[in-house]
Amino acid sequence: MKKRIFSVLLCLVMALPMLVACESSGGSKIRLNGTPMTLTIYAITDEKTTEDGIKQAEKAINEITEYDFTTHVVLKLFTADEYADALEDDLAVAKRNFVAPAETTTEAEESDTADTEEGEEEEEEETTESRVYVERDEIEYPEIDGAQVDILLITSIDQFNSLVANGDIQPLDGEL
Repeated sequence: MKKRIFSVLLCLVMALPMLVACESSGGSKIRLNGTPMTLTIYAITDEKTTEDGIKQAEKAINEITEYDFTTHVVLKLFTADEYADALEDDLAVAKRNFVAPAETTTEAEESDTADTEEGEEEEEEETTESRVYVERDEIEYPEIDGAQVDILLITSIDQFNSLVANGDIQPLDGEL
């Protein structure tokens, strides 16, 4: 059990550089450099691990990530027998729910052309105020809509090859 908890924490430590989104300024206010985000971590746990234990670990992780990195972490832990099926199911749901960036850009361009005068005024305001400070308790993290897979544990080369073949992850031998 200790090895599994250690491996989850090791995954989190390796992901911390990706999570950097703000810099603390002391006191109860923090500076936001970007939008608050929610990440999911998929990993394997022991059958003895309780829901309460998982919630305590998630709370301890979020005490660091929410305030220091403006990132909320959701742990999705499964037993070794359940992990592959749960990951496969959530990846399939995430693929169905995925909105291509080109579609999002088109919608944004349409709304920008409709509000041309308002957009110019907002642009001036944004350039004068480049730093945003908020109370730590006022940050709203996005809820997970459907399935979201951000950080996952790959347990074998066969699983890695399957994820690459399905287009779920990029192969390591080419350009990313």
